[in-house]
Amino acid sequence: GRAGSQHQILVECQDLSGDGVVFDQSLVYCHNNLHDMSLYCDPCFPSLKDELEGQEDDGNITYTQFCQKSSIHLMAAAPLSMGLLTTAGPPPWHPAGHALKEGCAAAVKMCDFKGVNISSLALLYSLSQPEVGCTLLGMKDVREVDVAADLAIRFCGINFDVVGGNAGANNPFRRSNNDGILDKVLTQKEKEALALLMDENGGPFPKVKSNGEYRWNGKEEARKFWALVAELKKEGDLN
Repeated sequence: GRAGSQHQILVECQDLSGDGVVFDQSLVYCHNNLHDMSLYCDPCFPSLKDELEGQEDDGNITYTQFCQKSSIHLMAAAPLSMGLLTTAGPPPWHPAGHALKEGCAAAVKMCDFKGVNISSLALLYSLSQPEVGCTLLGMKDVREVDVAADLAIRFCGINFDVVGGNAGANNPFRRSNNDGILDKVLTQKEKEALALLMDENGGPFPKVKSNGEYRWNGKEEARKFWALVAELKKEGDLN
């Protein structure tokens, strides 16, 4: 298996591993949530063009399609985006940019206006994706475990095999092929709240969609880390 945040790096790991190494599962973080669905909608892998059939002329495929083609089982962690999609908000160290943090804070308020808990809605939205075989969620106490279990039970009897594939549109937020599942598991208030969040004009995420800040790549955190290492070395606190 392999785990990571950036899709491209996960694919590069497979390319560099050689024919003798077989990956059968992949775990990704923070790309299966209300503000970032690029796991399914970002066609960023042109290297498989000659091996694919039925793709567009440019041959690009999404990471989900890459996993399906490579017989890799896909898992997704952090459906609440490491605290962004909670009423308590993210921890101070969260790597998201200011615009995304503002957008998620606005999303919390929109859900609250509709009488909907954003964490519950975010988890239901993530669980509704048929391509993900396992969604990993962190929980800090028994109450949160009970809430998550109650939400998961809503999917009992749902046939995920009747839907699937990719939305086809290069939209990092909204997908079309899970709408049937959401219609069955969401309450009316939750549907109304989701419609507000997915509104490409009046919703909380148009700004981050336009400037690409709907996700983060970890480069800034790496830069800060190595800057700190250099500073400690200069001061003699690190050998």
